[in-house]
Formats: sequence, structure tokens, C-alpha cells
Amino acid sequence: MLKSVLPRSIALFLACSTVLSAHAAEPGRLDIPAGELVTALEALAKQSGAELMYNPEQLKGFSTRGLHGNLSLQEAVTKLLEGTPLKLSIDETGAMLIAPTREQTTVQKEPTAALDDRPVVLDEIVVTGSNIRGAAAESSPVRIYGREDIVASGASTAQEFVNRLPQNFGGGSTETLSWGAPGDDNASFNGATSGTAGTGVNLRGLGSGSTLVLLNGQRIAPSSGIGDFVDISMIPASAIERVEVLSDGASSIYGGDAVSGVVNFILRDKYDGVEASVRYGTVTEGDQDEYRASITAGTSWDSGNALLVYEYFDQSALSAADRDFSRGAALPNDLMPAQRRHSVLGSGAQQLTDDLKLSSSVVYSERKAIQDFYNPAANRFHSEPTSENLNSSIDLSWRVGGSWYVDLSGAYSYVNGETDTTGTTAPRKRKIESDIWTTDLRASGPVLTLPGGELMLALGGHYREESFSNTNVISGVTDRDAERRANAFYGEALVPVIGPANALPGMQRLELNVSGRRDDYDDFGSTTNEKVGVMWQPLESLKLRGSYSTAFNPPPLGRVGAVDLGALSARTSYTNGVFRFTPGDPSIADVVALTVFGTGKDLEAETSKAWTAGLDFSDRWGRHDVSFSVNWFDIEFSNRLATTPVPVTNNVYDAPNQAFNNPSLFPAGTVIFGPTQSQIADLLASLYSLNQLADPYQAQIINVAGVLRNLSETYVSGLDFVVNYGTDAGAGYLSLGVDATYLLTYDQRAAANTPLVDKMNTLYNPIDLKLRGRVGYRVAAVTANLFLNYQDSYRIDDTLGAANISSWTTIDLNLAYDMDSLGLRLSAFNLLDKNPPKTTSNAGFGIYGFDPANASPRNRFIAVELTKRFK
Repeated sequence: MLKSVLPRSIALFLACSTVLSAHAAEPGRLDIPAGELVTALEALAKQSGAELMYNPEQLKGFSTRGLHGNLSLQEAVTKLLEGTPLKLSIDETGAMLIAPTREQTTVQKEPTAALDDRPVVLDEIVVTGSNIRGAAAESSPVRIYGREDIVASGASTAQEFVNRLPQNFGGGSTETLSWGAPGDDNASFNGATSGTAGTGVNLRGLGSGSTLVLLNGQRIAPSSGIGDFVDISMIPASAIERVEVLSDGASSIYGGDAVSGVVNFILRDKYDGVEASVRYGTVTEGDQDEYRASITAGTSWDSGNALLVYEYFDQSALSAADRDFSRGAALPNDLMPAQRRHSVLGSGAQQLTDDLKLSSSVVYSERKAIQDFYNPAANRFHSEPTSENLNSSIDLSWRVGGSWYVDLSGAYSYVNGETDTTGTTAPRKRKIESDIWTTDLRASGPVLTLPGGELMLALGGHYREESFSNTNVISGVTDRDAERRANAFYGEALVPVIGPANALPGMQRLELNVSGRRDDYDDFGSTTNEKVGVMWQPLESLKLRGSYSTAFNPPPLGRVGAVDLGALSARTSYTNGVFRFTPGDPSIADVVALTVFGTGKDLEAETSKAWTAGLDFSDRWGRHDVSFSVNWFDIEFSNRLATTPVPVTNNVYDAPNQAFNNPSLFPAGTVIFGPTQSQIADLLASLYSLNQLADPYQAQIINVAGVLRNLSETYVSGLDFVVNYGTDAGAGYLSLGVDATYLLTYDQRAAANTPLVDKMNTLYNPIDLKLRGRVGYRVAAVTANLFLNYQDSYRIDDTLGAANISSWTTIDLNLAYDMDSLGLRLSAFNLLDKNPPKTTSNAGFGIYGFDPANASPRNRFIAVELTKRFK
């Protein structure tokens, strides 16, 4: 039962005119309801990536019966225009023009032409995975989720939507881990006492810092105490137009960080009128409530458009006391923090001339979180991390000679964060500052005509400046401070070997996509990365593709500028007692150990190689629309920055116990038994801090398992499956779909001289099978979607007799009534209120009774949303 009354927000803004332009891509399944023709064309542009030109005044008063299924773009437009006096024509550039039969249907070029009678051409945009305008990266696996997909999922935040993608791993840096994640040293710097308590993207489980996150194709300043990932929780969901996911290495296109892929959030930039929306949600057990309110106001004119979006988000904390699986936690203890966020988006575009366009956007968000929790030493913490994020960009696009485009863009992004922690220990306060400036100059277009079509080329240059600092406000010491400058030169070619003009049976299209990039960094040197892809289309409905790429990931600035190497000098009897470890041998049960933490010296970039292969099929048989996609991936991620993994417990204090009986578990020199006085003195001289609970010169053990070094390797491979089916059923349209990822391997090596360890299907690590199924039905203004989420069973660890963790199946429901002026939506997550699978607790990381990397503690959550539109 809903527990509060929803607030309302209504405003009025006049609409002028509309021009649609989206990325050029072949349409997949089209699903456009009956209604106003202008609204239907807007939906077609979003779903297909078509460029459509028309004067909206000439289309007023016309309606369409809608369409469903897989149609060519020309067939789709023609069907929408049925029964109207409107005509479709295609000019020499391939642009689609819609106008009454009595009107001239080519673009007027004469300066005396009246603007009201002339449609405005907005440029094709660059699609994620390519630097060539209008060229989709068809040789690489790219998924595009439109605004309709985001809304239909019921997600209220960007992180909620991304977390539902099977390709994304829920571990790493997330808001639900106050002390980080076992086996992921970087995640501990996102905790409520040391970071910004944000949420990153973690494709393939390779770490939150290994997925490049873009906003409108531009880089975002990183968050956390070391600046290693982009906090997507600062992106307002109300402002997102679509999400493009490239699950392939992309350093040849974008430079560093794109090891496991790229997630590009494209913001809304066109809307005519005012849209006000309010949403309220609550758990059905416990006290967590959620509020979201937004207002969107936009207008367009003959040569441009402007948009303003505001979003307010408020979520209360979820206490461990509200869940039976976590009631062993000391209270108060929050499984999810309380948070409040304000976000504003402003964007606009102006066609300066027929061939010159200026566009710009600014997004600002500020958030405050509150979280209570205990650490293993029974110390209580009350933390209030705050964060503000600004992202701004400006782009000048010049169409040269009608075929080439030159783009000059600049962007600036910053994150200011502060953590204020009180409790039973001394107060802590840290300030985090991160910013990034980028400039890009790119040219793309055709260079010559081959038998298979036009050879397309892109050339460009990039310059970037970054800075990061992390300061202890109470002591005044800045212990992480670094700057970086980078420049790059890149090129890309799309080579149509076979196309419509020279097609053969079984060979309708054959294209090669080749790209390369040279990056020069002022702090760790240069790197060159390449990518080669091929797409073969033997049939109209079938495409086969494959790619090979290399990628790199530079050390985050919070690591490069770290002054954090420290150690604890304590007796093993103390640390074993705190964490309840069994001594490896009586001889080391009560001796002094020097346990070292922090960042090692002379860090290098992480590197990777990736292979993909797959097929995409899409066809229509009568009333039946069928499409499916299969993608195989294989990634070798080397020279990774990591602390040394400790089997079973993931706790560095247990390393001596395990190394005593099996030294091969760790790289040479990780645990030193019986160190010399010279070794002890050299180590102490290298430290910035030392916590002495025992005399360090009496140490009989030196343990550096907690030191971050370039030593780890990860190998991951698997298959992605997407199947969709739709058909006219009765008075409506029925759709079915499955989106799944099946991992074949997820192996890690602590160092080059240690054996591979299979980490798949173990606690806090990726699971082999995750899928999300969907059944949808739409009739008139009513839409219903039922989602089934499944993840496979797994084990605590890979040892013989390890406890089993059961599979988990949940159901989500989304019901919507959506007219032109009014929308009402009901969403239910985990409808049957299924608890996450029971696991062992890990008090050292604030984890109680469930696996936060693979499950949510929220259980059943019900939300209702009301949207009112004014034209």
C-alpha cells in the first residue's frame, strides 16, 4: 500500500516546430502505436535511427494506424503516410523528405527561400563504436536501448537500468558496499568513509574502472577516493534519451579505459512542450521509500531547438533490521544508504547555416547520502558523503561539400566530493576533487567509390587534461594528488568490399572496419591500439560479424599520485582473533607481523586483447517478427593493478596462514617468513605511515599481499544471446524476448608465476548464467510487460565440499496507460518478494547474509508514476 501522497508539478511551454535526426542504422523491430502522425514519425526516428525532414505545420491534423514488425525504412515511412496527401521522396544524399504532393520535396538552397516552407537538415550523428558519421559499428556487438526500453523497465535511476543488463556485473564499486568488495581493492575507495558512495558500470566483471562511460560521447570526470570510475548515479534518468552499449574493446576509437566496452548515455535534446512527472515507490517490508519528480520543457524552431530538464530524487535508507537474512548485523546498519539528488540538464542546437550547426549541453547534479554501519572492531560510523558533478560540452559541426563533416568539440567535467564521518572513533573528513578537459577535432566522409560502395574515412586528434586530489580535511594532508596530459591521433576506415552494386548470391554485403589510435601520456608513456572488424551479410535478414582489438587502461590518477604506503605492526594472535582465522602453524600463532597496504611504485598501464564473433538475424514472416543475436567474446586482461588475492577468505591478514602451508598460492615475495633486520629497515623506510601495536623490528613476518601492483591477469569468455518475437494478437501486439549472458570462463592469475584460478560461480564473483526474459502486450494506450530474472546457482568457493548458493528467480511487472497528454505507470520489482540466496556473512566488508555482487537486498518494491504532457 502506498504510504504517501504524490506531489504534482505542472508548467506550460509553447511548441514551435520539429526536425528529427538520429544515427543512421538499419531499423530492427519497429513498434509504433496509432495516433498523431508527427508523434509516430518521432517514434520511428528514435527506433530506427532514420533521418527524416519535414515541416510539422504541414503534418498537423493527420493521424496514422501505426505499425509493428520488421520493415525497411522506406516501407515504414510509406505505411505511416497511408491515407494522407503526403509524399515521401529521397534526395541525392539519401535524406528522406516528407511533404504534401503539391510542395517541392527537395531541400531549398537559395537564400531567398522562406524558412517556414523549408525543412531543416540536422546532421547525422556519430554512433558509439565508430568515429565515422552515420556509420554503425556493425562488425562489433552494439546494443541500443531507447527511452521506451528504459521507461518500460520501470527503472527510476540510471544504475537500476544498467544493473538489469545481463552483461553487467553487480560487484565492484556500488552504493551497497560501505567497505568495498572482497577481492576488489579499488572498490574500498568508493565506501562511505573514503569515497563518494557512487555506482559504476562493470561489464564482464573486469572492474568498474575497465568500462568507459561517456555522456553524449564525451568523457566524464571520475569519482571515488582514487578517481577510478564514473558514477552513473549522478546521471538523471529523466534526461536520458537512450543508452548505447558496446561490449567490445574500443581503445582504438576512444583511448584508455575501454577494456571491456563502452556505455554511452545519450541525453534528450529535443522536446516540444512541457512534461511533468512524479513517482513514488516503497518496499513492502521495511521503511525504504523513494520519490522522483521531474519536469521537461522544450521548444524547437525552424533552425534549432532548446531543452531544459530538472529532476529531484529522494531515497531513504534500507536497514539490515528490515531483512531476516541480515539480522545478525550490529545495528544501526544500512544495506542501502539514504540519498537525495538534484539534477538539471540544459541543451540546445542552432543551425547557423545550411552546413554549419552549433550544439551544446550542460548537466549538473548534486547529491547527499547518509549511511550508518559498523566495522569488524565494533566501531559505529555515521557517514554523510556529498558529491556534485558538472558535465558541459559544445560542438561545432561543419558539412563540407555535402559529403564530409568536420567536428570541433570541447568538453569540461568535474566532480567535487566530500565525506564526513563520525561515530565511536575519531571523526574523519575527506575532500575529493576531480576534473577533465577534452578537445577533439575530427573529419569524416567518403574518399573514393569502390564497386561495393563508398569507402568512408575518419581522421582526428584529441587533447585532454586531467587532475585529481584527495585531501584529509582534518589533518590538511593531501595524500593523493596528480595531473595528466594526453594527446592522441586516430584514424578509421570503413571499406565496402561488396555492396548492392556488385552483390552475389550468398554475399549481399561484405565490409571491413579498421581503426587505430596512438595515445601519448606525459606520466607513463605512449601506447598504440588497433581494431579490425568484418561484417558479412549473406542474406537480407542475416549478418555475420567478428572483430579483434587491443585496449589499455592507464592507472587512475589517485593511484599515480598516491602517498599511501603504510603498514600495521601487530601480533598474529590479535589479527587472527579479530577475523577468527586459524593459524597456519603453531609457530606463527603469536608472532609480530608487518602487514603492508597501499600503492606500489612504478605503476604501468593495464592491457588487453579481445576477440568477438557473432550473428544477427531479423525477419518478418506474415504477422510474425523474429530476431535473434548471438555474440561470442574472449578477453585477455593483463598487467592488472591489484592486490594479491587471498583464497577462501579474501582477507590479507590470512595470507601468512595459507602461505605457510602452500607458498605457491602467492607470487614470490608476497609473504616473507623470518625477514632480516635489513629487510625490515628497508620496508619501514619506504612507508608513509605505520600503525604500531607491536615492535616492528621484532617482526617475523612481512606480508605485502595488500600492496597494489601490476601483477594480475584475468581471462573471461562467454556468449550473449538476444531473442525477440512479436506478432499481431487480437486487438494488440504481443512480444516475447530473452536477453542472456553465459560465461564460459572467468579465470584469474595472481601473477605470471602462479596458477590460473577459476573464479566463476564463486562468492562475490560473476555467475555463469544470467538472463532476463520478457513478455509484453500492448493494446491501444495500455501496455503490460512481465520480466523474469534468473541467475544460476553457485558455490561459496571452488574447494571440495564448499557450500552451495541456490539459484535466484525474480519477476518484475510494469503496467502503463499512456495517452498523448497523460501517462500512468505501475512498476513492481521482485513481485513475489523472493529473498536473495543465503550466503555466509563477511563482517570485514559490512556484508551480512547475502552476496551484494549478485543480488539486491531490496526485495519487493512497488512504484507508481504519473506523467502529464502539455503541448
